[in-house]
Amino acid sequence: MIDVGVQSLTVAWEAVEGASCYELQWKDVGTDGEESEFLTISKALSAPRVRKRNVPAGPRHAYIFRWRIQGGEFSAPSDPPVSSIPQDAKDVLHSPFLIEANAREITVGWEKGQDPCEYELQVRRALPYHSQWQTLSQKLRKSACKKKNLDPCTSYIFRVRINGSPFWSVSSPAFSTSAALHSCYVSMLGPELLLNKSGVVTKVSTASLRKSIVAILFSASWCPPCKTFTPQLAQFYASIRASGRRFEVIFLSLDREERSFSEYFLNHHPWLAIPYSCSARTTVPSYFKVQGIPSLIIFDWNGQVIERNGVGKMLTVDTFDAWERAASKG
Repeated sequence: MIDVGVQSLTVAWEAVEGASCYELQWKDVGTDGEESEFLTISKALSAPRVRKRNVPAGPRHAYIFRWRIQGGEFSAPSDPPVSSIPQDAKDVLHSPFLIEANAREITVGWEKGQDPCEYELQVRRALPYHSQWQTLSQKLRKSACKKKNLDPCTSYIFRVRINGSPFWSVSSPAFSTSAALHSCYVSMLGPELLLNKSGVVTKVSTASLRKSIVAILFSASWCPPCKTFTPQLAQFYASIRASGRRFEVIFLSLDREERSFSEYFLNHHPWLAIPYSCSARTTVPSYFKVQGIPSLIIFDWNGQVIERNGVGKMLTVDTFDAWERAASKG
């Protein structure tokens, strides 16, 4: 794998088990079409990855590489030949930047081109170093893209270019997905949840939720005690999240009609909710023998109950600390 930068090339190859030393060579095959000899970059590389700086750039230069373990045979030369990006190259975009990441998705953005254009975006795993680039799209019209169905706790690298340009951006830093909730949450709550973010409701994948303390709130718009408790929980939720700690609240409605659920969720619940049509709305209260509302059951990230009577607890940092300690023991 060769990653192109401004007057630099980063070369990576598959590690050999037990190898402690590699030799890397390169050849410029583009200079006036003349055939040059392979030149050694280093004979004492401890890792299968090198960044070569101050690489002459331009249409007259194109490079191939080969490597070997100490005393072994050289690999086949890399193909096709690559060139570094000239300092004065036009239409070269800056590295993609991170917008948002969760357990299964990473959203990246990048600067817009000067003229209306389409973008090509690629992604690869940060490790192993020789992971290959995968094209996500060649016809993106917006300067942002969400990559779904990623593995939790994994780092990824992105690069972008204007469609038709010979030059990619410099690769992004490694962006990581977080640890995920246990897969039992998908079985228990369904594949999708609703998220109320500043009054805008969107769908999110249950599998994408980060490893967190989870609270399921059983409530309804017709219930006066619920209307008293929900603002208290909202204030507690906001303070815990503002401190950078991972806490998810999921509203399970016991409203008798969908319209009442939708209005109550939109106006009073700044978190997740089980869709009204989802069967979990009836199976989950039955399974946990919920007798009255409001009811707040606290779970760890593996789906184990750590507090059945959240409504009866003081909603303080000390209480959340106790929940986290119980979760870590599980």
